[in-house]
Amino acid sequence: MWFDERLISGVGIFASAVEGGSFVAASEIVGLTTSGVSRAVARLEERLGVKLFHRTARGIVPTSQGLRFYEQTLPLLHRLARSADELRGAETDASGLLTIRADAAASLFLARVAPRFMAAHPQIDLRIEEDMGTASPGAFDIRLYIGTETRSQATAILDSEVVACASPIYLSRRGAPSSPSELARNGHSCVDQNLQGSRGLTWHFCRSGLPYVVQTPNRMSFSSIPTLMHAMLAGTGIGCLPRLLVDEELHAGRLVQILPEWSLGTHSLFACPPAGQAGNGRTAALIAFLGDQERLLDEELLGGEPMGERRLTLAATLAA
Repeated sequence: MWFDERLISGVGIFASAVEGGSFVAASEIVGLTTSGVSRAVARLEERLGVKLFHRTARGIVPTSQGLRFYEQTLPLLHRLARSADELRGAETDASGLLTIRADAAASLFLARVAPRFMAAHPQIDLRIEEDMGTASPGAFDIRLYIGTETRSQATAILDSEVVACASPIYLSRRGAPSSPSELARNGHSCVDQNLQGSRGLTWHFCRSGLPYVVQTPNRMSFSSIPTLMHAMLAGTGIGCLPRLLVDEELHAGRLVQILPEWSLGTHSLFACPPAGQAGNGRTAALIAFLGDQERLLDEELLGGEPMGERRLTLAATLAA
């Protein structure tokens, strides 16, 4: 069915003239000049082939055909406006299904903080899909990963210091090292994430601005951070993980931080929207919530000032 899309703008102007009672009043509603409204109505009359208004020196009066056309099209205009409002609301309202694609470390962190997020946003349903590093079909709202490398379009929303820790079982058996150099001797076992297949891994410590590099003796390594953490809890060895992944274990005493005076740098939680996809209120709510977790970690576990400024510009972008 053929349809002249120019009728849409003409009908809106025509309806404003009927409701305003004059072209002057309609011009204030639609933001055109009075002559612009008059020309738009004339073009609509030409396309329809009917006269919509009687024009007199005292103003305008709808013809019988014009009044009938107004009554028939007004519900359609209201439905169109309502559909546009609903569409805008869906993009800014924090409700509905939020699908997150995350790597294993980010998935582990999300599983821990999800109850607090769901309690704060009861209108949001959460779906977490673990990203295995391959292209996965299906739509998603946001991608999250933990690391040090900023990928294209990714924004760091949370910083977390990396801590060396071990289980009380391990420490009762081997003792706690007093310096990084002891990790390479005294029979210590170090475990880490290892994606390259090498037998040894390098840990970079720093204290008072002075670096100290240790080649750790890795007899066992893991490709999965959750599996690595389970091994540490079982007493397999000393590992280094972002505090956001082990805060509960440290707080409960299931893991113990070692060498706390030495820094191992930080890892960040990165967020990346799908290419070419606009954000929505659900993703903005998640970004704001996750950004606040850094402050909670500092207050509950470190007792000090936050490690860094909140970087929530992405939340503002996603909410726009």
